[in-house]
This record gives sequence, C-alpha cells and structure tokens, in this order.
Amino acid sequence: MKELTQLRWLANKLGRQSYDKRCNKGHNIHKKHDAVAKNYHRILEQTKRQHWRDWLEKGKDPDIWTAH
Repeated sequence: MKELTQLRWLANKLGRQSYDKRCNKGHNIHKKHDAVAKNYHRILEQTKRQHWRDWLEKGKDPDIWTAH
C-alpha cells in the first residue's frame, strides 16, 4: 500500500533524526518519532488483520488447507 510505504519512510526518517538528537532527550523530534512510529505499526497491524479476514472469507477449502 502506498500509505504504508509513505508512513514507513517517514517513521524511518524521523528515527534517524531522533537518533542524531539522542543526547538531547527533551527535543521534540523524539515525541514526533514515537507518534509516527506508533501510527505506522497500528495501521500495519490493521492492514494485516483485514487482509487475513478477506483471505479467509474468499478462500475455498483447498486453499485454506494448503495454507495450513
């Protein structure tokens, strides 16, 4: 998904900036990185769950047993 790709890119970018400011714990970049990273992981987990549900709903017997 394009949205996940962009969020991952932003989280990684902010992570690098946060790492550069690791000596300054009060810098705003740390809070910004935490918020974006949490949002990325939340959306990633929701997407995985939805994909799994969709697959199970559309799956037929042979498909489901071959996945096991």
